[in-house]
Amino acid sequence: MAKKLQKSYLAKLSLYVGCCLLGFCLTILSNPLFFPDGFAQALMPKQTNNNQVLIAQNQIPSPARISNSTRLECNQTLQGRLSLSDHRFQGRNFLKYVFNGQKDQLIRVSLVGGSPNQRPSNTLQVNPLLLNPVLILYAPNGQMVDQQPKQENLIDAVIRTKLPTTGTYNLLVTSATPGTVGRFSLTYQQLKTDGTSTSSCPA
Repeated sequence: MAKKLQKSYLAKLSLYVGCCLLGFCLTILSNPLFFPDGFAQALMPKQTNNNQVLIAQNQIPSPARISNSTRLECNQTLQGRLSLSDHRFQGRNFLKYVFNGQKDQLIRVSLVGGSPNQRPSNTLQVNPLLLNPVLILYAPNGQMVDQQPKQENLIDAVIRTKLPTTGTYNLLVTSATPGTVGRFSLTYQQLKTDGTSTSSCPA
């Protein structure tokens, strides 16, 4: 009699443990991180719609409201720092750069931030712009030409475009994450029609 009770108890215990293990396995496997596609998707930067931007227009100050600016020369790379003392609007800090452009000129502007373990030590100084750097380009008439990037969680922002008119362009540097500041590298290039950088720049 005791042996039958013991066998019955062990059978029920085994069934209970088996059900618990099955439920645990189903819970784990239902997590998309355990599937290759889901894992890759989880690691990819969040993609916005092509018509969307990371920062809405009403959260960006007019370039005219930012009094201080730095002039960008053709094929020049500048080391900069976005700080809490820079122009502040809607919780973000902004720096303004200006450059002269010619109608139909193809240009490329790149903003590089990142953390020290993501960039070689000789590329950026300490305290880099850690997350979501954003570039916003304005035409001479005050209209926004482009805002990049269209993805979140990147350490680069690149604008590559053909200038719509001749005049002085304004370029704003900020972060999609309010309150984020730090050092960065900014490069402005004028390009040939084949996409390569020009060796000499028009005045």
